[in-house]
Amino acid sequence: GKRPMAALKAFLSAREVIYRGEAAGEQLEEALSYDSTFIAARIWYISHLFGNGSRTKAENQYDILLQQLADANPFERVMIRYVGAWMRGDEPEQLRTLQLALEKSPGNFILLLNLAELRFESRDYRGALDDIMPCVRALWAYAPAYQVAAACMMNLGRAVDAHALMR
Repeated sequence: GKRPMAALKAFLSAREVIYRGEAAGEQLEEALSYDSTFIAARIWYISHLFGNGSRTKAENQYDILLQQLADANPFERVMIRYVGAWMRGDEPEQLRTLQLALEKSPGNFILLLNLAELRFESRDYRGALDDIMPCVRALWAYAPAYQVAAACMMNLGRAVDAHALMR
């Protein structure tokens, strides 16, 4: 049956694990076992699977996600489009959907990091730095944010700033 509170606890535990830089597949599976309609947990689970090379499993999970589109809120709908674009490697669509998602969830650090990484990949170091700086200024306890910011600074000829950031 559906146990939304247990699902939410497992999801929040997964988030903590991810922020420590560790894999949270088990916690995300647990969240989905408590509530198979938990869209955010499924999106994060797909990201986990795909990022670890379990492409077929990720695509199967995405098919389930697509069946939940009708029940998704506007933010979730955009995130479903985003994760599909990410799996296809469609960068223009990733950019579009991340910007739309940020309109619906302003200041969302995970979205800002994804956007910064996308811009960094396309060598838009200034844009990437603009995206990631709110996370850095807020002292977000998630190392990848600082790695992206420092890499942008290095590419913009700001080695001193990058060094100060990584200390």
